[in-house]
Amino acid sequence: MKTQHFLLAALPLLCVAAMAAPYTMAGTPTEAPDAVKGAPSSAEDHQCKVKCTDIHAECDESKKVIEILQKLTTAYSAGDIGTYEKYLDDNCVVFDATNHDVISGKEKVLARLKAHFTEHLPGGQKPLLSFHIDQPFAKVSDKGDTCTVTFVATKEVGGSNPHTERANVTDIFVKRGSDWKKLHWQGKWETVADK
Repeated sequence: MKTQHFLLAALPLLCVAAMAAPYTMAGTPTEAPDAVKGAPSSAEDHQCKVKCTDIHAECDESKKVIEILQKLTTAYSAGDIGTYEKYLDDNCVVFDATNHDVISGKEKVLARLKAHFTEHLPGGQKPLLSFHIDQPFAKVSDKGDTCTVTFVATKEVGGSNPHTERANVTDIFVKRGSDWKKLHWQGKWETVADK
């Protein structure tokens, strides 16, 4: 449970892959593609369904950040560490609200993620079945160099203890040149239903 909370806390650093998820107008769902290029496959051949609904982007730059959030989520659910790493800032920080742990720096965050990625892949002990990003609201700062995204995240986890968890999430992205990078994540996962 301890690692599960951190892992999906890091996810949004973590909701989001080398595939571009299409952006749609607020209230219209977008589905990320079922498979990430280069992602491991399993005999079960189940892929986590990533969905983003009721999008509220304040400007074109905030639309880009929500698209990156979707890419990070897709990469995480597929175990695509290379794509995930691409969107992390070198100074990223994850706060694990459950354990009150702070993990600072890209290398430390990635090391912790790599140790647990496989349990959430298809065929893993706690495979992700679905991940829903609901009501993402993205606002770029007046200077245009940071963007805050808030959303409600819901994930379905399979395996021997299938259940659903939910978290209110705040992500902060920073602009490095023309690229947005994930800098900070905060949220706390709570079980809302057992299957």
